[in-house]
Amino acid sequence: MRYFWADIANGDTQFSFEVFPPPVRRYFEEFSATEQIDNFAQLILS
Repeated sequence: MRYFWADIANGDTQFSFEVFPPPVRRYFEEFSATEQIDNFAQLILS
C-alpha cells in the first residue's frame, strides 16, 4: 500500500492484495489496469 497511488500514476499496474479480506481486496484491485495502455501522452505547452 505504500506506493499504491504512485503505481497508479505510473500506469498499467496490476494489483494483487491476497492478504486483504475479500471485499477490501476487490475494491483495491479495481484500480488495476485491465488492458494495455500506452503511457506516451504528451502535454504541449505554448
